[in-house]
Amino acid sequence: MAINKAVVGQNFLKGLAATTKSPALTRCANFDYDGVVGSFKSALGEIKEDAETASYDAAVSIDGPTTCDRELEAEHFVNPQVTALNRQIFLVCQMARYATDKLV
Repeated sequence: MAINKAVVGQNFLKGLAATTKSPALTRCANFDYDGVVGSFKSALGEIKEDAETASYDAAVSIDGPTTCDRELEAEHFVNPQVTALNRQIFLVCQMARYATDKLV
């Protein structure tokens, strides 16, 4: 579920970035959310063999929406849909971290 949510969110950001020409939004879509998706995929792949690494990967996923928020704020880019997406993904990151922490 976390991977799917992150991919759908990233696709939304990429579409929006293409129409707004915002450098911060482009970074969010193409860098920050690449990190979220990659962290979730890595965590899922490690769950059975290395729960500690899976937990770490889930924990660092939170950097994506947090960094995205900071970049957008620095550029004074305001979009309620992007803010809502980052909050949702932040919550999913926290849930993934909590769940994988219980495996260690």
